Amino acid sequence: MREGECIRFAPREFQVGSNESDGRVVGLALGAPGASHDFADLESITPCRECDDETVHDLELTDEGAFRFTCTECGTDFAVGA
Repeated sequence: MREGECIRFAPREFQVGSNESDGRVVGLALGAPGASHDFADLESITPCRECDDETVHDLELTDEGAFRFTCTECGTDFAVGA
């Protein structure tokens, strides 16, 4: 993709992105998982607050409606939202 472009993924289609440039990328991803969505199958690559590196994080939806990310390397977790 180029600056200013967008892409749409069909429901249940796997989504992945990467930055192949030397510059910083600011992206926006929107999702609307349905009731059949299985959060146990989701993982996210995000900066770990303990490892000081981007690592794979498991993702779950809390009872309060927040997203809880848990680093698969060290177990550190944090919640976002709600």
